[in-house]
Amino acid sequence: PFSHQSFDMILTTATLEHFYNPFIAFKEMSRVLKPNGILIASGSFWERWHGNSCFHFTPGGLKLLCHFSDLQISDIWSGWGFISSISSHALGLGRFKKYTYLLQRIFDAFLSQIKGPKTAKKHRFSTSGSFGIFARKTTGHNL
Repeated sequence: PFSHQSFDMILTTATLEHFYNPFIAFKEMSRVLKPNGILIASGSFWERWHGNSCFHFTPGGLKLLCHFSDLQISDIWSGWGFISSISSHALGLGRFKKYTYLLQRIFDAFLSQIKGPKTAKKHRFSTSGSFGIFARKTTGHNL
């Protein structure tokens, strides 16, 4: 029910996997964003099924959705890492989440020291449990 180009920013975190049709949802977010409006969004990739989660996203999938919707990604980041993913979602040890995040940071720092920051970042992206994006509406013709 929102008017065209009515928002400067949309913030939606840990929700993308719940969109029944992400192409329509991204088109709609673009429609209600003003020109140069900002979208900050995140969603699951490697997370067990929960509630009504329908789709889980890779960086390539997020780029495709943004491209299709006249949104330009200026940043993409990995969310929680594989240690938290495995412990919480595969082993059901969510109650230890605080410690698994700490272990992940230690592992990432160690890998960065041993293999370099570029390799550590590549590893984080290839094993991430979720991804986030910062995108901007590129045109005003998405009506």
